[in-house]
Amino acid sequence: MVNLSLMPLMFFSGAMFPPNGLPGWLDTVVKLNPLTYGVDAVRRTLPGPSVLTSEQTRLMLGDWHPPVAAELGVLAALTAVALGLAGYRFSRTS
Repeated sequence: MVNLSLMPLMFFSGAMFPPNGLPGWLDTVVKLNPLTYGVDAVRRTLPGPSVLTSEQTRLMLGDWHPPVAAELGVLAALTAVALGLAGYRFSRTS
């Protein structure tokens, strides 16, 4: 069950292919995927070849390249929402 949910998230995160230049529907799926922001933040903070910081591999929202702090903020906000929903869901007694 874990792989059933994690594998599509990984494939649509931009870890396997560049997140730019995709067809319209796939571009939307990639930008809605929370792992996309984590993958882009890791690519931009770890040292490595300059190809990882090129325009093709960087996440773009329109003409804007979100800074790493904004990407980490998106991840923190989604984590807080998920933890809140999980806490509410599992705090009820039957």
